Amino acid sequence: MITWFTYKDEPDRKRTDATPAQKEPVLQDERSDAPTAGADGLTKNVIVAPIRGEAKPLSECKDEVFNSGVMGQGVVIEPEEGRVYAPCDGEITNLFETLHAIGMSGPENTDLLIHVGMDTVGLNGQGFTAHVKTGDKVKAGQLLLEFDMDFIRSKGLPVTTPVVVTNSDDYPGLTVHAGNVNHGDALIYLR
Repeated sequence: MITWFTYKDEPDRKRTDATPAQKEPVLQDERSDAPTAGADGLTKNVIVAPIRGEAKPLSECKDEVFNSGVMGQGVVIEPEEGRVYAPCDGEITNLFETLHAIGMSGPENTDLLIHVGMDTVGLNGQGFTAHVKTGDKVKAGQLLLEFDMDFIRSKGLPVTTPVVVTNSDDYPGLTVHAGNVNHGDALIYLR
């Protein structure tokens, strides 16, 4: 009886021959069909905005590695402040030595990358302050990183920040929200 009530069939995952560069997630300007949030305001299949700013399609990123979809699907955010918050509950899988990027595992076995700025690896951590380390378990909304937007721009570098689901092939129905977001707003829907 227990098996009868608890058994769940895994849905068939149909893979296409399309590379990530050939697929682009659907943009959601209205959230009418967004998953319903639970009591805590979050659902297990939603990645929230880690930064306050304007979310745009990843194809608008000026870096070819990101706009081509090679790294996965997601969005690019033009930040309005220099703070990165956890976009979901999960674990920090990689805090780069240069502090410019964070790898994270999230809900539904999601692998995420938050890459602050373009070519910021060359700053060698200058202008960045980490509040977590690799291996830390984090909760959605927890402060992960601060970055000095004025300092980065003074070096001639943009602060444009891609937020990417690096294993987006596992989510063929992935959709993203474009427009102004506050950290904590629904940003990427995993389907």
